[in-house]
Amino acid sequence: MQVLKEEIRMRILHAAVESFYVDGFAKSKMKTIAEHATIPVGLVYSYYKSKKDLLDAVVMPVYRKITTLLRNESAGNNDTHYFFETEIPFLIDLLETDRKQAVILIDKCAGTKYEAAKDEFINLAKTHIKNYITSKKVTDMEVKDDLFHHMLATNLMESFFEITRHYKDAEWAKKMIALLAQYHFYGLEGL
Repeated sequence: MQVLKEEIRMRILHAAVESFYVDGFAKSKMKTIAEHATIPVGLVYSYYKSKKDLLDAVVMPVYRKITTLLRNESAGNNDTHYFFETEIPFLIDLLETDRKQAVILIDKCAGTKYEAAKDEFINLAKTHIKNYITSKKVTDMEVKDDLFHHMLATNLMESFFEITRHYKDAEWAKKMIALLAQYHFYGLEGL
């Protein structure tokens, strides 16, 4: 029985990230991934049974990180200090370590179980925004409208996705996320 080596697994993952990032899941080929990893294609299948299994290995860790963060928000962490002290550093770290995987997840998974991930993230953010507005005891009926919550969540998450897509460096991302957060929270406080 062949012993699977961590170094080969990492080469496969790195090649898959690059392939999925450039070509998307649908157009990526296991043969091309193997060539970029400088291994025979059969060896890729020793580590991953299919291209879908390889996609899971690439994006599932990022998917879990983002959904955990958003579920924690939706569970009642409505404090702006929590956002600035916990979530911004988390987002910066995500961009520094897993940016390409995040782009793959939000833009390049058509036809997979992840193709609705972006909508799921928006819906989790919507729940958080709805909880935040409810905690402020807002009486304006339009502000309580579900479509309004959806628009705010879409605006916030799409803005973060744009930062992810156009990432320059950690300092730039930190400034952009801080500006986005100030805009987001100032607008919500104004309600």
